[in-house]
Amino acid sequence: MSNAFIPIRKGTKRPLLANWNLKEKAVTAPGDAHKLAGHDLAIAHAYSDPPTMCLDIDDAKTAFPYFDELGIDLHSIDAPICWSGNSNRFKYFFRLKEPLTLHQVEIDGVMSFEYRCQNKNGTTVADVVPPSIHPKTEKPYEWITKKDLRSIPDIPSILLDDWKRRLAEEKAKYTAPLRATFCDYEGETPRRVTVLRSQLDCISPDCPYDQWRDVVFAILSTQWSCAHSLALSWSERSDKFNYRSFQYVVNSYDRNRVGQRGKISRGTIYHYATQGGYRG
Repeated sequence: MSNAFIPIRKGTKRPLLANWNLKEKAVTAPGDAHKLAGHDLAIAHAYSDPPTMCLDIDDAKTAFPYFDELGIDLHSIDAPICWSGNSNRFKYFFRLKEPLTLHQVEIDGVMSFEYRCQNKNGTTVADVVPPSIHPKTEKPYEWITKKDLRSIPDIPSILLDDWKRRLAEEKAKYTAPLRATFCDYEGETPRRVTVLRSQLDCISPDCPYDQWRDVVFAILSTQWSCAHSLALSWSERSDKFNYRSFQYVVNSYDRNRVGQRGKISRGTIYHYATQGGYRG
């Protein structure tokens, strides 16, 4: 077994490298451990061998009762568990046989928990781990059980089945309507991708939240295979970038959403790009 890691800027949750979630940017070989020296670190789930995952509890008050009803007691589970000092938030780590797509769960209107491994485009999801420093508490993350990343167990079947069920329901809900909605959109070609990149270069990701969200939605509306990575690489240029907020926006994408200027599409990107000086 070997875990993959990415370097994180000290005392933040921001990756050190651009395009950090690509496989070639992950540190996977012991001989490359020096690349992590002096930095905080995050485990790159999809690129570990075998893959890892994180059950990220964002709100224990809603998540723990849910899992109790599911038939699993998170209070007594034998797994590496880390926290940042917040008694309402925990991270549980398990092994997978194959990578699974990230899935976020809301309960009673709050973000309750996440199953985390890889993004929809196959790039890895990463979680900051001890001894990294939490940016808000300015204290190290801690393991609160005797296990750590050297002894990660297989994911319990109850959790795996719940995750797969949720992914299947999500796929069934969106697959058919997406084909009908996007059948008339321009296909993905190298030239069109290059043009879109040029337009994004003229839009600051430090723009107001509503504009940033609409640009992300507009990129996703292309339904191109590179849409997620384009939206991520553009968003990461912002000093305000937060990966969890980004992923939440991606997962909340609604193809029928209407912005202040009408339907959100590639025209949305063109509008903001021309305001930023684009003349293509």
